[in-house]
Amino acid sequence: MKTRLIALIMAAVFLSSCGAFKVVKNPEPAPTQMPGALRFEGGNEGDAPAGWRVISHSETGSESDPKHKLELTESQKRGGEMSLHLKPLGKAEEGVRSNAQFCAHSPFAGSAIRVSAYVRGDRGTGVFFFVGYSAEASNPTNNITVGADQWTKVDAVNSGGPRPSALGVLELCIMFGAAAGKNVWIDEITFTKVDLGALAPEKIQPVPLENMDMEQFDRQGRLAIWTRSDELSGEPAPGFEMRADKKTKRSGAASLLVMAPEPTERPHNASYCFDSEPYQGKILRVAGWLKADVAEQSRAVLGVSAYSLTLQEALALPANQQGGSGRSDSSDTHFLRPIDWTKVDQVLVVPKGTKNLCITISIGHGSLWADDFNVDVIQL
Repeated sequence: MKTRLIALIMAAVFLSSCGAFKVVKNPEPAPTQMPGALRFEGGNEGDAPAGWRVISHSETGSESDPKHKLELTESQKRGGEMSLHLKPLGKAEEGVRSNAQFCAHSPFAGSAIRVSAYVRGDRGTGVFFFVGYSAEASNPTNNITVGADQWTKVDAVNSGGPRPSALGVLELCIMFGAAAGKNVWIDEITFTKVDLGALAPEKIQPVPLENMDMEQFDRQGRLAIWTRSDELSGEPAPGFEMRADKKTKRSGAASLLVMAPEPTERPHNASYCFDSEPYQGKILRVAGWLKADVAEQSRAVLGVSAYSLTLQEALALPANQQGGSGRSDSSDTHFLRPIDWTKVDQVLVVPKGTKNLCITISIGHGSLWADDFNVDVIQL
Protein backbone atom coordinates (compact mmCIF):
# COMPACT_ATOMS: atom_id res chain seq x y z
CA MET A 1 0.00 0.00 0.00
CA LYS A 2 1.31 3.38 -1.01
CA THR A 3 -1.67 5.24 0.36
CA ARG A 4 -3.62 5.11 3.58
CA LEU A 5 -6.76 4.48 1.61
CA ILE A 6 -5.83 1.31 -0.25
CA ALA A 7 -6.00 -0.56 3.06
CA LEU A 8 -9.75 -0.15 3.27
CA ILE A 9 -10.41 -1.71 -0.14
CA MET A 10 -10.50 -5.38 0.78
CA ALA A 11 -10.20 -8.12 -1.80
CA ALA A 12 -13.39 -9.91 -2.83
CA VAL A 13 -14.39 -12.51 -0.28
CA PHE A 14 -16.30 -15.44 -1.69
CA LEU A 15 -18.27 -17.02 1.11
CA SER A 16 -20.00 -20.36 1.52
CA SER A 17 -22.60 -21.46 4.01
CA CYS A 18 -22.30 -23.85 6.89
CA GLY A 19 -24.55 -24.29 9.90
CA ALA A 20 -27.38 -22.05 11.03
CA PHE A 21 -28.08 -19.85 14.00
CA LYS A 22 -30.98 -18.16 15.68
CA VAL A 23 -30.89 -14.41 16.18
CA VAL A 24 -32.90 -11.95 18.22
CA LYS A 25 -35.50 -9.86 16.41
CA ASN A 26 -35.86 -6.12 16.81
CA PRO A 27 -36.54 -4.48 19.25
CA GLU A 28 -35.28 -7.03 21.77
CA PRO A 29 -31.65 -6.59 22.86
CA ALA A 30 -29.05 -9.15 21.96
CA PRO A 31 -28.84 -12.04 24.44
CA THR A 32 -25.83 -12.41 26.71
CA GLN A 33 -25.16 -15.78 25.12
CA MET A 34 -25.74 -16.90 21.55
CA PRO A 35 -27.21 -20.36 20.93
CA GLY A 36 -25.50 -23.24 19.21
CA ALA A 37 -22.11 -22.87 17.58
CA LEU A 38 -21.69 -19.23 18.62
CA ARG A 39 -22.04 -19.84 22.35
CA PHE A 40 -18.76 -21.74 22.94
CA GLU A 41 -20.22 -23.25 26.12
CA GLY A 42 -20.96 -26.76 24.89
CA GLY A 43 -18.56 -29.59 24.19
CA ASN A 44 -15.25 -30.39 25.81
CA GLU A 45 -11.77 -28.92 25.87
CA GLY A 46 -10.24 -29.43 22.42
CA ASP A 47 -13.54 -30.03 20.61
CA ALA A 48 -13.95 -28.44 17.18
CA PRO A 49 -17.13 -26.29 17.21
CA ALA A 50 -19.82 -27.27 14.70
CA GLY A 51 -20.53 -24.88 11.86
CA TRP A 52 -17.05 -23.32 11.79
CA ARG A 53 -14.24 -23.93 9.32
CA VAL A 54 -10.69 -22.68 8.77
CA ILE A 55 -9.52 -21.23 5.47
CA SER A 56 -5.79 -20.56 5.02
CA HIS A 57 -4.53 -18.46 2.12
CA SER A 58 -1.49 -16.57 0.88
CA GLU A 59 -1.08 -12.90 -0.07
CA THR A 60 -1.88 -13.84 -3.66
CA GLY A 61 -5.32 -15.04 -2.57
CA SER A 62 -4.66 -18.71 -3.31
CA GLU A 63 -5.68 -21.23 -0.68
CA SER A 64 -2.99 -23.24 1.07
CA ASP A 65 -2.86 -26.22 3.40
CA PRO A 66 -4.49 -25.42 6.77
CA LYS A 67 -2.15 -23.42 9.00
CA HIS A 68 -4.54 -23.33 11.97
CA LYS A 69 -7.17 -25.47 13.58
CA LEU A 70 -10.21 -24.54 15.69
CA GLU A 71 -10.92 -25.84 19.15
CA LEU A 72 -12.74 -24.92 22.35
CA THR A 73 -10.53 -23.98 25.27
CA GLU A 74 -10.87 -23.22 28.97
CA SER A 75 -7.39 -21.72 29.29
CA GLN A 76 -8.31 -18.36 27.70
CA LYS A 77 -11.85 -17.12 28.14
CA ARG A 78 -13.50 -13.81 28.84
CA GLY A 79 -16.72 -15.17 30.30
CA GLY A 80 -18.57 -18.46 30.64
CA GLU A 81 -16.85 -21.80 30.36
CA MET A 82 -15.06 -21.75 26.99
CA SER A 83 -13.73 -19.55 24.23
CA LEU A 84 -12.93 -20.39 20.62
CA HIS A 85 -9.22 -20.86 19.88
CA LEU A 86 -7.73 -20.37 16.40
CA LYS A 87 -4.64 -22.46 17.06
CA PRO A 88 -1.58 -22.40 14.80
CA LEU A 89 -0.22 -25.55 13.20
CA GLY A 90 3.52 -25.12 12.83
CA LYS A 91 5.61 -21.98 12.53
CA ALA A 92 4.81 -18.61 11.03
CA GLU A 93 5.03 -18.33 7.23
CA GLU A 94 5.45 -14.99 5.48
CA GLY A 95 2.29 -13.82 3.76
CA VAL A 96 0.04 -16.67 4.94
CA ARG A 97 -3.09 -16.08 7.01
CA SER A 98 -5.94 -18.20 8.33
CA ASN A 99 -9.56 -17.22 8.86
CA ALA A 100 -12.05 -18.89 11.18
CA GLN A 101 -15.36 -18.57 9.30
CA PHE A 102 -19.00 -19.07 10.26
CA CYS A 103 -21.79 -18.52 7.71
CA ALA A 104 -25.56 -18.92 7.89
CA HIS A 105 -28.65 -18.00 5.90
CA SER A 106 -29.41 -14.43 6.89
CA PRO A 107 -32.79 -13.24 8.18
CA PHE A 108 -31.43 -9.67 7.93
CA ALA A 109 -31.61 -9.11 4.16
CA GLY A 110 -32.07 -5.39 3.64
CA SER A 111 -31.71 -4.65 7.36
CA ALA A 112 -28.81 -3.50 9.49
CA ILE A 113 -27.17 -5.83 12.01
CA ARG A 114 -24.79 -5.03 14.83
CA VAL A 115 -22.19 -7.71 15.57
CA SER A 116 -19.93 -7.52 18.61
CA ALA A 117 -17.25 -9.89 19.85
CA TYR A 118 -14.18 -10.00 22.08
CA VAL A 119 -10.84 -11.08 20.61
CA ARG A 120 -7.38 -11.71 21.97
CA GLY A 121 -4.12 -12.66 20.27
CA ASP A 122 -0.44 -13.22 20.89
CA ARG A 123 1.56 -10.07 21.62
CA GLY A 124 2.09 -8.17 18.39
CA THR A 125 -0.58 -10.16 16.55
CA GLY A 126 -2.99 -8.33 14.26
CA VAL A 127 -6.45 -9.90 14.66
CA PHE A 128 -8.77 -9.52 11.67
CA PHE A 129 -12.58 -9.35 12.11
CA PHE A 130 -14.98 -9.44 9.14
CA VAL A 131 -18.77 -9.19 8.87
CA GLY A 132 -20.39 -9.43 5.46
CA TYR A 133 -22.99 -10.88 3.14
CA SER A 134 -22.54 -13.08 0.11
CA ALA A 135 -24.27 -11.34 -2.78
CA GLU A 136 -24.18 -11.21 -6.54
CA ALA A 137 -24.59 -7.46 -7.00
CA SER A 138 -23.42 -5.82 -3.79
CA ASN A 139 -21.54 -6.94 -0.73
CA PRO A 140 -21.65 -4.66 2.31
CA THR A 141 -18.76 -5.58 4.58
CA ASN A 142 -17.09 -4.48 7.79
CA ASN A 143 -13.37 -5.05 8.24
CA ILE A 144 -11.53 -4.46 11.50
CA THR A 145 -7.90 -5.19 12.31
CA VAL A 146 -6.71 -4.74 15.89
CA GLY A 147 -3.51 -5.42 17.76
CA ALA A 148 -5.00 -7.38 20.65
CA ASP A 149 -2.75 -9.00 23.27
CA GLN A 150 -5.56 -8.58 25.80
CA TRP A 151 -9.31 -9.02 25.43
CA THR A 152 -10.47 -6.29 23.03
CA LYS A 153 -14.01 -5.59 21.88
CA VAL A 154 -14.67 -5.36 18.14
CA ASP A 155 -17.99 -3.83 17.18
CA ALA A 156 -19.42 -3.54 13.66
CA VAL A 157 -22.73 -2.25 12.33
CA ASN A 158 -23.39 -3.74 8.90
CA SER A 159 -25.86 -1.58 7.01
CA GLY A 160 -27.26 -4.45 4.95
CA GLY A 161 -26.85 -2.43 1.78
CA PRO A 162 -29.12 -2.22 -1.27
CA ARG A 163 -30.72 -5.55 -1.97
CA PRO A 164 -32.07 -6.53 -5.41
CA SER A 165 -35.01 -8.80 -4.58
CA ALA A 166 -33.90 -11.35 -7.16
CA LEU A 167 -30.98 -12.32 -4.93
CA GLY A 168 -33.32 -14.05 -2.46
CA VAL A 169 -31.91 -15.33 0.82
CA LEU A 170 -28.39 -14.16 1.56
CA GLU A 171 -25.74 -15.58 3.81
CA LEU A 172 -24.35 -13.60 6.70
CA CYS A 173 -20.75 -14.51 7.46
CA ILE A 174 -18.34 -13.62 10.22
CA MET A 175 -14.61 -14.30 10.18
CA PHE A 176 -11.68 -13.93 12.55
CA GLY A 177 -8.18 -14.18 11.16
CA ALA A 178 -4.48 -14.06 11.99
CA ALA A 179 -1.12 -14.73 10.39
CA ALA A 180 0.30 -18.23 10.35
CA GLY A 181 1.99 -19.16 13.63
CA LYS A 182 -0.18 -16.79 15.70
CA ASN A 183 -2.87 -17.59 18.28
CA VAL A 184 -6.29 -15.93 18.39
CA TRP A 185 -9.06 -16.43 20.96
CA ILE A 186 -12.70 -15.38 20.35
CA ASP A 187 -15.53 -15.03 22.86
CA GLU A 188 -18.97 -13.51 23.50
CA ILE A 189 -20.26 -12.97 19.95
CA THR A 190 -23.59 -11.13 20.01
CA PHE A 191 -26.04 -9.94 17.34
CA THR A 192 -28.66 -7.20 17.36
CA LYS A 193 -30.95 -6.28 14.48
CA VAL A 194 -31.32 -2.50 14.10
CA ASP A 195 -33.69 -0.39 12.01
CA LEU A 196 -31.70 2.53 10.61
CA GLY A 197 -34.78 3.84 8.81
CA ALA A 198 -36.81 4.27 12.00
CA LEU A 199 -34.39 6.31 14.11
CA ALA A 200 -36.11 9.07 16.06
CA PRO A 201 -34.98 12.61 15.09
CA GLU A 202 -33.29 13.08 18.45
CA LYS A 203 -31.11 10.04 17.68
CA ILE A 204 -29.65 11.72 14.56
CA GLN A 205 -27.07 14.52 14.70
CA PRO A 206 -26.01 15.90 11.28
CA VAL A 207 -22.28 16.45 10.77
CA PRO A 208 -21.59 19.79 8.99
CA LEU A 209 -19.12 18.91 6.22
CA GLU A 210 -18.45 21.00 3.11
CA ASN A 211 -18.97 19.85 -0.46
CA MET A 212 -20.84 16.66 0.31
CA ASP A 213 -23.16 17.64 -2.57
CA MET A 214 -20.22 17.97 -5.03
CA GLU A 215 -21.17 21.56 -5.91
CA GLN A 216 -17.81 23.24 -5.14
CA PHE A 217 -15.38 22.86 -8.05
CA ASP A 218 -13.14 25.06 -10.20
CA ARG A 219 -13.06 25.64 -13.96
CA GLN A 220 -10.84 22.59 -14.45
CA GLY A 221 -13.38 20.42 -12.64
CA ARG A 222 -11.30 19.95 -9.49
CA LEU A 223 -13.57 19.42 -6.50
CA ALA A 224 -12.94 21.14 -3.18
CA ILE A 225 -11.97 18.85 -0.25
CA TRP A 226 -12.01 15.61 -2.30
CA THR A 227 -8.52 14.20 -3.03
CA ARG A 228 -7.13 11.67 -5.51
CA SER A 229 -5.33 8.63 -4.11
CA ASP A 230 -2.33 9.09 -6.39
CA GLU A 231 -1.88 12.62 -5.05
CA LEU A 232 -1.61 11.20 -1.53
CA SER A 233 0.75 8.37 -2.45
CA GLY A 234 2.89 10.29 -4.93
CA GLU A 235 2.50 7.47 -7.46
CA PRO A 236 1.09 8.57 -10.84
CA ALA A 237 -2.02 6.72 -12.02
CA PRO A 238 -2.04 6.98 -15.84
CA GLY A 239 -5.53 7.40 -17.26
CA PHE A 240 -7.25 7.81 -13.88
CA GLU A 241 -9.65 10.74 -13.63
CA MET A 242 -11.34 12.40 -10.67
CA ARG A 243 -13.42 15.46 -11.49
CA ALA A 244 -16.78 17.16 -11.35
CA ASP A 245 -19.18 15.85 -14.00
CA LYS A 246 -21.81 18.38 -15.07
CA LYS A 247 -23.54 15.99 -17.48
CA THR A 248 -24.14 12.91 -15.30
CA LYS A 249 -25.53 14.04 -11.95
CA ARG A 250 -28.35 13.27 -9.57
CA SER A 251 -29.06 16.89 -8.61
CA GLY A 252 -27.50 20.33 -8.62
CA ALA A 253 -24.70 21.39 -10.93
CA ALA A 254 -22.46 18.31 -10.88
CA SER A 255 -21.54 14.95 -9.40
CA LEU A 256 -18.13 13.51 -8.52
CA LEU A 257 -16.73 11.16 -11.15
CA VAL A 258 -13.86 8.68 -10.72
CA MET A 259 -12.89 6.81 -13.85
CA ALA A 260 -10.31 4.14 -14.65
CA PRO A 261 -10.50 3.48 -18.43
CA GLU A 262 -8.00 0.60 -18.22
CA PRO A 263 -7.90 -2.26 -15.68
CA THR A 264 -5.37 -1.70 -12.93
CA GLU A 265 -3.79 -3.92 -10.29
CA ARG A 266 -5.18 -1.75 -7.50
CA PRO A 267 -8.34 0.38 -7.42
CA HIS A 268 -8.24 4.16 -7.69
CA ASN A 269 -9.78 6.28 -4.97
CA ALA A 270 -11.31 9.66 -4.35
CA SER A 271 -11.28 10.46 -0.64
CA TYR A 272 -12.75 12.97 1.77
CA CYS A 273 -10.88 13.09 5.09
CA PHE A 274 -11.99 15.10 8.12
CA ASP A 275 -11.20 15.65 11.79
CA SER A 276 -11.85 12.48 13.77
CA GLU A 277 -11.63 13.99 17.25
CA PRO A 278 -15.35 14.88 17.72
CA TYR A 279 -16.50 11.41 16.61
CA GLN A 280 -14.30 9.00 18.57
CA GLY A 281 -16.39 6.40 20.35
CA LYS A 282 -19.46 7.37 18.32
CA ILE A 283 -21.37 5.79 15.42
CA LEU A 284 -21.21 7.54 12.05
CA ARG A 285 -23.61 6.96 9.18
CA VAL A 286 -22.48 8.01 5.70
CA ALA A 287 -25.30 8.08 3.14
CA GLY A 288 -24.92 8.94 -0.52
CA TRP A 289 -26.04 8.18 -4.05
CA LEU A 290 -23.90 6.17 -6.47
CA LYS A 291 -24.13 5.35 -10.16
CA ALA A 292 -21.63 2.87 -11.57
CA ASP A 293 -20.55 1.51 -14.93
CA VAL A 294 -18.44 -1.36 -13.63
CA ALA A 295 -16.32 -3.30 -16.10
CA GLU A 296 -16.30 -7.09 -16.06
CA GLN A 297 -14.29 -8.64 -13.20
CA SER A 298 -14.01 -5.28 -11.45
CA ARG A 299 -15.84 -3.48 -8.67
CA ALA A 300 -16.98 -0.10 -7.46
CA VAL A 301 -16.73 0.66 -3.74
CA LEU A 302 -18.06 3.16 -1.23
CA GLY A 303 -16.26 3.02 2.11
CA VAL A 304 -15.67 4.89 5.34
CA SER A 305 -12.56 4.08 7.38
CA ALA A 306 -10.90 4.93 10.67
CA TYR A 307 -7.18 4.37 11.32
CA SER A 308 -5.03 4.73 14.42
CA LEU A 309 -2.16 6.09 12.26
CA THR A 310 -1.86 9.52 10.67
CA LEU A 311 -1.10 9.83 6.97
CA GLN A 312 2.52 10.69 7.72
CA GLU A 313 2.88 7.68 10.05
CA ALA A 314 1.31 5.33 7.49
CA LEU A 315 3.48 6.52 4.59
CA ALA A 316 6.63 6.33 6.75
CA LEU A 317 6.16 2.59 7.29
CA PRO A 318 8.03 0.04 5.17
CA ALA A 319 5.95 -1.07 2.21
CA ASN A 320 5.37 -4.54 3.66
CA GLN A 321 3.92 -3.05 6.84
CA GLN A 322 1.63 -0.42 5.36
CA GLY A 323 -2.01 -1.28 5.95
CA GLY A 324 -1.12 -3.83 8.62
CA SER A 325 0.01 -1.71 11.56
CA GLY A 326 -2.21 -0.03 14.09
CA ARG A 327 -5.97 -0.41 14.29
CA SER A 328 -8.01 -0.24 11.10
CA ASP A 329 -11.83 -0.16 10.98
CA SER A 330 -13.76 0.12 7.74
CA SER A 331 -17.30 -0.25 6.43
CA ASP A 332 -17.59 -0.82 2.67
CA THR A 333 -20.11 -1.72 -0.01
CA HIS A 334 -18.83 -3.41 -3.17
CA PHE A 335 -20.79 -3.28 -6.44
CA LEU A 336 -19.89 -5.99 -8.89
CA ARG A 337 -22.07 -4.89 -11.82
CA PRO A 338 -23.45 -1.63 -13.27
CA ILE A 339 -26.07 0.24 -11.21
CA ASP A 340 -28.22 3.30 -11.81
CA TRP A 341 -28.46 5.96 -9.08
CA THR A 342 -28.72 3.96 -5.85
CA LYS A 343 -28.68 5.17 -2.27
CA VAL A 344 -26.06 3.49 -0.09
CA ASP A 345 -25.66 3.70 3.70
CA GLN A 346 -22.41 2.91 5.46
CA VAL A 347 -22.19 2.76 9.25
CA LEU A 348 -18.92 2.85 11.18
CA VAL A 349 -18.27 2.56 14.90
CA VAL A 350 -15.36 5.01 15.26
CA PRO A 351 -12.92 3.61 17.85
CA LYS A 352 -11.22 5.81 20.39
CA GLY A 353 -7.70 6.73 19.34
CA THR A 354 -8.65 7.26 15.69
CA LYS A 355 -6.29 9.69 13.95
CA ASN A 356 -7.41 9.31 10.35
CA LEU A 357 -11.08 9.28 9.29
CA CYS A 358 -11.97 9.17 5.58
CA ILE A 359 -14.84 8.55 3.17
CA THR A 360 -13.69 6.91 -0.05
CA ILE A 361 -15.19 6.01 -3.41
CA SER A 362 -13.19 3.66 -5.58
CA ILE A 363 -13.17 2.04 -9.01
CA GLY A 364 -10.89 -0.66 -10.40
CA HIS A 365 -12.01 -0.48 -14.05
CA GLY A 366 -14.92 1.62 -15.29
CA SER A 367 -16.68 4.74 -14.04
CA LEU A 368 -18.30 5.65 -10.72
CA TRP A 369 -20.37 8.75 -9.94
CA ALA A 370 -21.22 10.01 -6.42
CA ASP A 371 -23.65 12.73 -5.41
CA ASP A 372 -25.73 14.13 -2.53
CA PHE A 373 -23.83 12.72 0.44
CA ASN A 374 -24.55 13.42 4.09
CA VAL A 375 -22.93 12.29 7.35
CA ASP A 376 -24.70 11.86 10.71
CA VAL A 377 -23.80 10.76 14.20
CA ILE A 378 -26.46 8.25 15.21
CA GLN A 379 -27.45 6.60 18.47
CA LEU A 380 -28.62 2.99 18.32
